[in-house]
Amino acid sequence: MRGVTLASVLCLAFVSSSGCQDSGSECEDISLPDADGVFRVIALHCEDFGPGYRYEYETVEFRAAGVAYVARSYHNDYSEVHFLAKEVDGERVRLTPEDVESESFRQAVDYFRSHGKTQVNYLSSQQEGYVSVPP
Repeated sequence: MRGVTLASVLCLAFVSSSGCQDSGSECEDISLPDADGVFRVIALHCEDFGPGYRYEYETVEFRAAGVAYVARSYHNDYSEVHFLAKEVDGERVRLTPEDVESESFRQAVDYFRSHGKTQVNYLSSQQEGYVSVPP
């Protein structure tokens, strides 16, 4: 496992319950201790590769009060992060406007913004594609 620095953790992203699942993937656990006692931050640094492509990203799961928010950020765009899903009782679903307004989601967004993520988006359950999270 390579050395993990705060800088390597600041590019954060999506975690699946079994890690990176593609056969052309390598992942390294870069999880952090509880962030200020509010979240358990579970993070993987991943590289997906195949003929003609290579993606490097971090996947992050913020766990608090029985809910996990799952996000991904690619190394080629350090300023952006995408929330992919909410997980409750092992089931993943897209986020609703109510989720985006919740205190725990706002804390996850604040965590990313405090680490340089200026463009925060989420996959909406009510719209196609990504929606920007208001400041």
